[in-house]
Parts: sequence; structure tokens; C-alpha cells
Amino acid sequence: MRGDWRNWDLTWQDLRLIGPQLLWAAAAIVLALALLLSSWFVFARVHQSMAKQSAQINQQRQLFTQEQQQWQTVRQYQQPYLHLQQMRVLGSEHRLDWIEALEQLRQQQAHWQLDYAFAPQRQLGAPVADGQSAVLASKMTVSWRAGSEWDLSQFERWLTRLPGMAVARQCRFARAGASAANTASGVAVECHYDWLSIGLHKAS
Repeated sequence: MRGDWRNWDLTWQDLRLIGPQLLWAAAAIVLALALLLSSWFVFARVHQSMAKQSAQINQQRQLFTQEQQQWQTVRQYQQPYLHLQQMRVLGSEHRLDWIEALEQLRQQQAHWQLDYAFAPQRQLGAPVADGQSAVLASKMTVSWRAGSEWDLSQFERWLTRLPGMAVARQCRFARAGASAANTASGVAVECHYDWLSIGLHKAS
């Protein structure tokens, strides 16, 4: 007949008998807890490392996407930029080149009675997208006498060979009578041009 467990009393002898088993059981529990804790630290470190690698991969992917977009932008604007560079529109104005060319033309075509004047360079509108550059305009007024439409077309073609971009803003034509220097009648021409260039934004 089994007795009630509540009435069991452990003696020192009993403790000596079961003591080793209790120590082994406690050691096993401690070892299991240590392994569990170590596994948790390893898992946390691996998870942290994977999260860091994932963030680095996402960052590299974003950088690659940005570089691709920048390259596409460069390719998109490369040809227009090279065209403007060939026209010598970028940078400072070429006023001295224009004056020298006009003086040479006046000597070559004396019968045109060429006269010209320049106004100070001004800025057109707000700065462009980068905030540092702006479109600048140098106003030029030219008056001369054209003998025929051929002279008009010749003058326009001559302008395109000069550095920069000349945009006609207003032209007036009137019938010109004969003069002592030129007995043939012609057309009196007065045109206002803007020499355009892209340079540094001028703060007001």
C-alpha cells in the first residue's frame, strides 16, 4: 500500500542518494538554457547582419538606379550641349569678335553703308534649372542698305558664321533713294538682334 506523498519525509540519506541525479539534472537544465541563449544571440546577430546586408543592397540598387538616370540625362542632353558648344553660345559673350567682323564687313561691302551699335548685356528671365546659369542677351542694332534680296540673304548667312546665336527681334525696311556714293536704289534696313549666350546668373 502506497502512502500519501505529502507524508514523505526526505532524510539526509535520501538526499545523498538522489543528490547526484539532481546535480546532473540541474547541469543539464543550465546547459540547455546556455545553448538556447547562445542560439538566440547567434540568430539575432545573423538577423542583424542580414538586415544590414539587405539595406546595403537596397542602397547600392538605389545608387545604381540614380546613376542610370543621370547617364540617361547626360545622353539626352549631350547632343544639344555639344551643338551649343560648337556655336560658342556657352560662357561669356563674344562682343569683340562681332565688332571685328562687322568692321571687316563694312570695309568689304562699303556700298552697304553699314552702321551698328551695341547695348549692355542683360539677363532674360529667371535662372535656369541649376539656379546658377541664365540666358543672357546682348542687343545689337544694325542699319545698312541692301541692293537686293540677295544682299539680305547674304547678310543673314554671314551672321550665322559668327560665334553665338543672333535672334532677330525687329526689322524695318524702307525704299532707299540714290546717293552720291551709290546711284542705284535699294532697301534701307534697320534690324534689332539679340546675341544670346548662356552664362552665370547675375544677381539683381
